[in-house]
Amino acid sequence: MSANKRRKPKQERSKEKVDQIIRASVRIIDREGYHAFSTNRVAKDAGVGIATIYEYFANKEEILLAVLEHELAGISMRIEAKIPEILRMEFEPACRELFRFILSEVTAKAEFMRVIAGQLHGSTDFEPAIRFFAQSETVIRMLLATFSTDRDQDLRLDAFLTTHAFAGICTGIATGLPLGQDLDSVVDRLVDMAQHLVGREPVG
Repeated sequence: MSANKRRKPKQERSKEKVDQIIRASVRIIDREGYHAFSTNRVAKDAGVGIATIYEYFANKEEILLAVLEHELAGISMRIEAKIPEILRMEFEPACRELFRFILSEVTAKAEFMRVIAGQLHGSTDFEPAIRFFAQSETVIRMLLATFSTDRDQDLRLDAFLTTHAFAGICTGIATGLPLGQDLDSVVDRLVDMAQHLVGREPVG
């Protein structure tokens, strides 16, 4: 995937137009799926002419990149706002709260998770994704440093592995849970794994 080369709006009116286009794209993908997403459909839903679309975006892929940037930024902000609450908890409830919060985001935005996974697979030049994973690794490393009982633990490596393994789990959940399983069972198993990672015995 090539980096987003779209023209950045500078005037307030232009920014509003771009926001309209992005919000319309979010609605279409969220409600009807990626198959319904097209420049003509976005223009109609946003209430703008097709020429306005192409004034800011060269093609459908550039709109999608802007939408993914918007969604990743939203997820990042919500996780960041949750962290102070998490850090005030004991380890087991902190893990449970964080995992449930993130997985609830995933299930609520399952279509976007599938699109993000499909579009970002193998991509190394999509700056919002690079920032998102860097931020996620920082958060995980901070949590490990707070709760780990192993002073010799390689926090940087474990944060990297945990972040990308969890991203894969989220993608899998977006396609559907295994038969007979629910979100609670996934959270329980993830909490057990997290306790093992920081050298703590599972409770109960």
